[in-house]
Amino acid sequence: MFPIGSALPHDTASLRAALLQGIAPIGVGPEGIRLDGDFPRFDAVAVNLTGARFDHSLEVSRPGGNRESLCFARAVEIMGDPVLVKDVPITLALSAQDVVLASADAADGSGKVLTLERVNDGKLDLSAKRGDLEKALLAAGEAAARSKGAEVKSVELTLQNETPRALAVRAVVTAKAMFFTTTVTISGLVELDEQLNARLRDLHCEGDGMVGKMAAGALRPQFEKLQQRVIPLGQAVAGFALTDVTLTGGDELRIRAGFRSVA
Repeated sequence: MFPIGSALPHDTASLRAALLQGIAPIGVGPEGIRLDGDFPRFDAVAVNLTGARFDHSLEVSRPGGNRESLCFARAVEIMGDPVLVKDVPITLALSAQDVVLASADAADGSGKVLTLERVNDGKLDLSAKRGDLEKALLAAGEAAARSKGAEVKSVELTLQNETPRALAVRAVVTAKAMFFTTTVTISGLVELDEQLNARLRDLHCEGDGMVGKMAAGALRPQFEKLQQRVIPLGQAVAGFALTDVTLTGGDELRIRAGFRSVA
């Protein structure tokens, strides 16, 4: 979950300091940490990430080997409303009951990571508003188009459920190049597997008129790269048994799942 440096926490004060070390780089201060009880048994461990900003890869927070149990918490809560992931506001809510917290070597060798070792019952809920996703796509499109001497005027996004874990995605992009205004329509599927890995497939791009067709042709090779990527949305609960995994669309993109220790 959180990088905690190289020293193992051994009491309440050192656990608080380790958590602060992990969340300070993303813009969260000591007010974001609540520890009810005393090491090594807590009634509650809560981290409020509201306002945190993740601009780069979260690879540093992935646990590797050499796990060591640290303490027990009757309840663990990690929330943020919003958390900014590359400028997209995300609502995050993770709750778990009867939790053993452990340390593990960070996967990238940078120190240690605080992680969930055992959980009796947990829930994960991630959501983003469609309008915020449209703004992010518009900003990305504007930056890409500007370098080509074009201008993206608008992005209209549609998210429609196909199955409980698959969304049909359609983005209509209106752009202007020189004196021409054109529309490019991008469509495809977002699928979520049982381990909360998201994948894009069946991506298509069609443009109106000569300029639109040229733009669509330039985008298609990029889509091949996107379809080869896996987006690991369940890093915090990796290794647990996941239940009731759902992906829903409409006015917001929402991912929900239950999790517990593997028997």
